[in-house]
Amino acid sequence: MQTEQRHNASLSAAVEHGIWLAESQGSAIAWAYMQTYKVPAEAIRRVLAYPETRRKSDNHRH
Repeated sequence: MQTEQRHNASLSAAVEHGIWLAESQGSAIAWAYMQTYKVPAEAIRRVLAYPETRRKSDNHRH
């Protein structure tokens, strides 16, 4: 269970940083960054294409 939580925390951090990258440097850079961190493609599409569907936890800023 701890490994799964650590993996989820890593993905969450990658998504949050990816959102920041999308806003500051563009979606292509954000996509590449999140893909590097093994964020599932469907999740990347959701957060980049449909910001209104983001979870409240995805709205943190760096």
